[in-house]
Amino acid sequence: MIDGVEIENTVALNSCKGCMGTDRGSWASGSATALGKDLMYCARHESEGILSAGAGLNGDLMASFMRDMNAMIYSIDSIEKLAEKFASAYSSYGHHTPAKTFIDTLFSLKDKLCRAHTQYTFSLLHSTTQLSEGTNA
Repeated sequence: MIDGVEIENTVALNSCKGCMGTDRGSWASGSATALGKDLMYCARHESEGILSAGAGLNGDLMASFMRDMNAMIYSIDSIEKLAEKFASAYSSYGHHTPAKTFIDTLFSLKDKLCRAHTQYTFSLLHSTTQLSEGTNA
């Protein structure tokens, strides 16, 4: 519990030490560990793959894919609701290989990317330049 708020995930439980936010890279995890920070990935950069992952889905399905993926990254703030949305996404879009690959990646990064897992992580991330992502904590 932090400031009276029940914390459901391990990233948030350690958020008092701050985080390092960055693009995914082979150096990221080791750098965060060396700095004693939690690691969080840049949601904007990760969400850029949504459009290409949904390419080939027909009209309404593409629109719902984009809506669902953005919600999973930016809007859903409950771990249980996120888990339900992942199950629904696999059911709705799992037949389309690029969409399934995106969902698989999002699932593997959820604790460092999705709002449901990162909402209580303290960060001073700057949103206008790539340079600032790895240096703020």
